[in-house]
Amino acid sequence: MTDMQHPLDIRDQIMLGSYDITKQLIQQHADQLLELIDNGHTDAISIAIQAKYLTEVLEATKERIRELVCDELHKYAKGEECTKHGATFALKEAGVSYDYSGCGDPTWNEFNETLAFLKEKMKEREKFLRSIKEPMTIVDQSTGEIITIHAPIKRSTSTYAISWKK
Repeated sequence: MTDMQHPLDIRDQIMLGSYDITKQLIQQHADQLLELIDNGHTDAISIAIQAKYLTEVLEATKERIRELVCDELHKYAKGEECTKHGATFALKEAGVSYDYSGCGDPTWNEFNETLAFLKEKMKEREKFLRSIKEPMTIVDQSTGEIITIHAPIKRSTSTYAISWKK
């Protein structure tokens, strides 16, 4: 058990939101979930299902919540920072991007075309390199140098996938 006398259930935090949320509290809840698994009260697959469920519920509401929070900050906080339940909110501009394609700059257009061409050539070369099974000796046509090339190193991480019934 953690050092809290009566630990808050994570559902209380999500549904009631009546306590300050801190990084320490988040870590305590994470530790509690792992303790439940370690002590045999639940299993990792059940926790993974619940985590995916909560993640997807939050993802499905994220954009609308963002709009509502920004509206509230404009209305009640007059665009200033405000703190609630230990979390500080501040309006900010994020995800700024530029579209240069309509600038009419011939230099940028040329660079963009060259970049697209090189990306396509790179994909072709990577496909070739993935097909190599044994080291291969080639001659670099531009320098005449004899080079041994190898298949790329393949890296992966074992994980799992969860899918839902329709």
